[in-house]
Amino acid sequence: MKKILFILTMLLCIAVIPEAFAYNFQSGGIYYDITGTSPNSVAVTYATGSYNSYSGNVDIPSTVTYNGTTYTVTAIGNNAFRNCSGLTGVSIPGTVTSIGNYAFSTCSQLTSVTIPSTVKSVGEYAFSSCSHLVSVTISNGVETISTRAFSSCSFHTVTIPASVTSIGNDAFSSNSLDSLFFNATNCLTAASAFYNCSHLTYLHIGSNVQRIPASTFRNCKALHSIYIPSSVSTIGSNPFAYCSGLDTIIVAGGNSVYTSGDHYNAIIHSATHTLVTGCKNTVIPNSVTQIGGSAFAGCTGLAGAYSIPSQITVVGASAYSGCTGLTSLTIGHNVDSIGSSAFNGCSAISSVSFNADSCRSVYDAVFTGCNSLSTLVIGNNVKAIPAFAFSGCSHCCPVKT
Repeated sequence: MKKILFILTMLLCIAVIPEAFAYNFQSGGIYYDITGTSPNSVAVTYATGSYNSYSGNVDIPSTVTYNGTTYTVTAIGNNAFRNCSGLTGVSIPGTVTSIGNYAFSTCSQLTSVTIPSTVKSVGEYAFSSCSHLVSVTISNGVETISTRAFSSCSFHTVTIPASVTSIGNDAFSSNSLDSLFFNATNCLTAASAFYNCSHLTYLHIGSNVQRIPASTFRNCKALHSIYIPSSVSTIGSNPFAYCSGLDTIIVAGGNSVYTSGDHYNAIIHSATHTLVTGCKNTVIPNSVTQIGGSAFAGCTGLAGAYSIPSQITVVGASAYSGCTGLTSLTIGHNVDSIGSSAFNGCSAISSVSFNADSCRSVYDAVFTGCNSLSTLVIGNNVKAIPAFAFSGCSHCCPVKT
């Protein structure tokens, strides 16, 4: 029995050692992990598993000496300053190349931070819930801003530098942003990066930006106008989906890939004749033959009776999802394909006239959530209705004209 108790005691001691000694050494009130010996490098870390190891203003040095060896500070490790509610300021040296996951998460009194150009990556939740963070400078040189890195912060303006190539999901979501300068030249991924930035009213897309990834500015409901410069050559599936306040969309005249035509208030991919992004004031020209995925998603300003123009052959997935102001819908005879959830959540639509006489492809859930749909009129030239065309429309009965 004594032997068993001894073993259990030893196991408990071993279990607590990593928490009690979460660092290799301490110098000048800062805790460090040795991360490399050739060259000698360290990462700033925390004292124990309870975090909250720092307060006041912390000036991180570029080098630190321990036991006669000089180390370069190259990283701020995962959780290094996490939950440091007394931290009011931090100075990051130009030797740091990465800021880890949750590094400054929930530092509720941190008011400003400058990320130097040497930093290549900002980790997941790195500055999330820094509720008093009102000033952020992201220097040109930063390449990756990870998931929710700056979510729920209080700064009103931020510049995304040209060097950024990847922004994680919800990286800047639910914060106080009202002005954004997006200068990332070739950002490959930024899905929902600024999701639900409900105060964002001013967006400047830099003159050298080449790519705007899908869903980047999703649900920025206060955004009223967007200007796409001539440099942009790639736009993902509507980056402005559910920006219900949009009323003006302009593409620079010199753009060789996209156009907004003569006051069409839309982004149109010229070569494929596809409308990529629309708004409540969009005029669909005769040259457009396809409505792209999520093109009008969340456009609550589209109201009343609505007709898909007669020349349209393809309606993309979620193209009109969440258009809660639509009350009736007419689908033209040329429509050949309707994507999944194309009219999902159009809760006020009470009648649909389906005139697509040669429609070959209708995907699932096209009218899911159209709870007011009670009348379905099928045109007299319709030869067949694809499977699932009206699945889930339990309150309507088809009427053949």
